[in-house]
Amino acid sequence: MDLVDKIYYSLKEVMPKEMKIKYLLRPETFPCISYHKFNDTPIFWGDGNARRSMKSFQIDIWDKTNMLVVSRYADKVIKSLKKECFILSRKSESYEDNIKCYRMAIVFNYYDKEEEDEQESI
Repeated sequence: MDLVDKIYYSLKEVMPKEMKIKYLLRPETFPCISYHKFNDTPIFWGDGNARRSMKSFQIDIWDKTNMLVVSRYADKVIKSLKKECFILSRKSESYEDNIKCYRMAIVFNYYDKEEEDEQESI
């Protein structure tokens, strides 16, 4: 299972059934969660070889009720993704005037497992 699917199923487990979950799409109805990957960076060692990579995802929680409701959803999202080895990087709250909606943006990082150097295993 790739990370996009892993996030989707983790969110599906903890969110109410009426909550729409969208990858790469802005919400049209509320409440809604949208998410996207925005970083896939190799991590290099002193020998110039990449043995790991870091991927970053942003998850946006949208609701028209109030920020307290959004925060409760966010707590569930954070707990669920931490169980899947995602690392919370930051979160921010905002009110989107143009659509009259509360939004919390949560950024997670995910580190691939380190690949063993072929020479070290000989």
